[in-house]
Amino acid sequence: GNQRGVFGLTLVQGEWKVYVSGLLDREQQDWYLLNITASDGLYVAHTAAVYGASFPEDIPINKGILTVGATDADSGELRTATMMDRETTPSYKLIAQATDGGGLFCRSEISLKVLDVNDNAPSFSTTHYLASVYESASPKALLTRLQASDPDEGLNRTVVYSLVDSFDGIFSIDPVTGIVILEKFLDRESRDSYRVRVQATDRVGQQGALSSQVDLTILVLDVNDNAPVFQRRDYAVTVPEDVAMGTEVLRILATSADIGPNAEITYSIRSGNELGKFSIDRKLGSISVADDLDFEVCKDYYITVEAWDNGNPPLSTATMIVIELMDVNDNAPMFDQDIYNVLISEDASIGQTVTRVFAEDLDSQVNGRITYSILKGDRTNHFWIDPVTGLLKVNKRLDREVVSRYTLSVQAFDSGSPAMSSTVAVNIDISDVNDNPPVFTPPNSTAIIQLNQAAGTTLLTLSVSDKDSPRNGAPFVFRIVAGNEGSFFRLDQTGSLKSNRVFGPEAPREFILEIQASDSGKPSLTSSSWVFLRVIGNSQYKPVVSPLEIYIVMSTDTFPGGPIGQIYATDRDPNDVLSFTHKPQPKSMFKINRQDGSVVALPGLEPGRYQMNATVSDGRFGVIADVSVHVEQVTDVLLRSALTLRLSSISWEELLGRHLNQIKITLRAIAGWKWLPGQPDPLHILGVQPVTGTSDINLVLAVERPETLGSGRMEGFYSKQELAGKLEEAAARGQMRGALAGTALVGSTCSGKLDCGDRVCKNILVMEGGLPVTYNTERISLVLPRFGRTETCTCPAGGTCPTPVELCEGQSCPDDMRCVLSGPTTPSVCQCQPERLDECAGQTSLSFSGNSYIKYRVTERVQSGEMRLGLRVRTLQTRGVIMFTRVNPCTMLK
Repeated sequence: GNQRGVFGLTLVQGEWKVYVSGLLDREQQDWYLLNITASDGLYVAHTAAVYGASFPEDIPINKGILTVGATDADSGELRTATMMDRETTPSYKLIAQATDGGGLFCRSEISLKVLDVNDNAPSFSTTHYLASVYESASPKALLTRLQASDPDEGLNRTVVYSLVDSFDGIFSIDPVTGIVILEKFLDRESRDSYRVRVQATDRVGQQGALSSQVDLTILVLDVNDNAPVFQRRDYAVTVPEDVAMGTEVLRILATSADIGPNAEITYSIRSGNELGKFSIDRKLGSISVADDLDFEVCKDYYITVEAWDNGNPPLSTATMIVIELMDVNDNAPMFDQDIYNVLISEDASIGQTVTRVFAEDLDSQVNGRITYSILKGDRTNHFWIDPVTGLLKVNKRLDREVVSRYTLSVQAFDSGSPAMSSTVAVNIDISDVNDNPPVFTPPNSTAIIQLNQAAGTTLLTLSVSDKDSPRNGAPFVFRIVAGNEGSFFRLDQTGSLKSNRVFGPEAPREFILEIQASDSGKPSLTSSSWVFLRVIGNSQYKPVVSPLEIYIVMSTDTFPGGPIGQIYATDRDPNDVLSFTHKPQPKSMFKINRQDGSVVALPGLEPGRYQMNATVSDGRFGVIADVSVHVEQVTDVLLRSALTLRLSSISWEELLGRHLNQIKITLRAIAGWKWLPGQPDPLHILGVQPVTGTSDINLVLAVERPETLGSGRMEGFYSKQELAGKLEEAAARGQMRGALAGTALVGSTCSGKLDCGDRVCKNILVMEGGLPVTYNTERISLVLPRFGRTETCTCPAGGTCPTPVELCEGQSCPDDMRCVLSGPTTPSVCQCQPERLDECAGQTSLSFSGNSYIKYRVTERVQSGEMRLGLRVRTLQTRGVIMFTRVNPCTMLK
């Protein structure tokens, strides 16, 4: 069967091998049947008939494969019966049997090989692949390996790999091994995953190749490579300075492009919060106020805040936060001096600057814009202040002799809402200019000269005053300008005019002297006075003077001062001129006018009894005048006990001059007193007031009770009811005679206009304000307050009030305070009236009403008669009135 000799035999290692020795051409002959004979020299053996063939697996059905031949020249053709699949059965071993008609047969082996056809695409081991890589991985890093298999063989099963999309060359795949390789740097924050399409192709991608694809998801794992980022590069916020502690000012936010712990942010303040004014929530980033803020201390805060992530190592970033405080008007203007003291001449021109006050406000802008004004102390508007600059200037002509000192209260207030202010005292002393000449009092004088009066006798002492200050006033220079021809008189520098010689019968009977006085100013000013002198015979009669009793009744602790009476004196010598003098005692509270004998009390006169002796002289004779002054304060007890008698058809002159003494005697007797002169008078005359529109007069009085027999102590005052009862009994007995006849009691019946509800209306006696009333007669002088009546509601006698009653009795309030209820069950207290808070007892009058207490210790010194009171005060107030008292004539509290 080796017709063309394309096969040969050879012995290889003891085995005979068939080998191809020539070129094969399937198109010429696609199969061979070789008959091989083996011989050992004696025996011969032949190979069995073996057929072999190969065919592609895609051979059609019923396709002939080979022909099996037999010796009788018959043959059998082998054909396909079904579809071939090399991947299922790559080869077949068949036995072909040929049987003849005689029943003889032979058999041959048929070896069939199914040739591969590329009919299977590569197949991946899974339908989806997943790989992960850290974003910090370097290029050429191996990510994963994909593997595809192909059941074909040979070239048909040789698979190559490729990427359908490499995402711009980020990834590559080894075509042989299927290993996916990273080609570029990754950034998870830009993209955290990739879906890569991988293709597997057989036949090395040559013609006729099959392929399949699979998805590979590559997850990019986070690496802490991104620092936190704030929403803004810097922050700014404005808050008022009075914001409460704990208030959230601002909330900041930083984020990280990383994920997981790498994106967990914590916050902290790095700098700018050295004063500890702010705090930050480490998790939320909220910045809150941790301490009181003050715009005037620090207006802006520049705080650096850091945000840290939780990576390893952690990354951070910082931002600047500017917190600007908004000014709140919490500071009053403050003057640069506690008090201003200024001296200005009284001849200062209008518009001249006196001084400049300056106040500074720690607030800013409108809250710190200051306006100045004069609050008080300049009722006559002698000054004005520039509201912007604070320059205080003269507004009117000044006169030191009218007002020598001004104490202005200057206010500086800001423009905030509400405005705040402060005040300062500006003391302006007016310096004197010699603009007032000396003044003679009286302007002209008259004197009498006795015949044969000794030379050197003082005829007259001139009284000169000067409204200017002492440096422009005394000492004065006196000189006789005219009328002293013959040098009858001389004048010393004390102002005493004296006789220079004896006036005999031949001397002139009248003189008119012009006397000039010059002050000490530069230049000095002068004025003149005329003195009329008459020469008469010797005085024959002494002056006649009556003793004077002065009664002063006052509502305050001390008498404010003023005229209180006049000494009356007469002289039968027609030409005598009387002069009144008294020798002042140390700390004397009285003065007597030399010319007319009027008595003046100085301010500060306290309750008590005072005695002084005045001398009345006609130039030759001197007579003593006894003056008694009784000073009494109207206490609450005295006022409640006072009774008003109405005397009909009598004037005050008649009352004081003719009837008062008898009225006192009668009333003392009715009250049960056996009074002797020199003893304290139990009868207190409080007021004498004419009744308007009538000739009647009201007499306000109170009477003390006589002392209890043997007790030696006072029993207080008769009540109005008790005293009225005694007067009614006396009238029934016929004791009310003279001026007391027909006397009526002024009742306390209400008019009905006041609605008191469940309480009782009462008409009570009250003291009115204003100047006292003075009544002068020859022997008595009364200085009395004014009284009126008012209606008020009180509790019914023996009953209880539905509402608390003001219990200020025994606790009289100062004039600038009033009695008010302090609580539903507590007694009333003295309080400032709302409209007079700026004038009320230093502006901070206080009363104990249960929240304070006072502890005191009293010691008594019998030798000196002093009582000393030691106080220890416990209070929450910094300023206030510690004690106030309304005293009776026997007790003084200084």
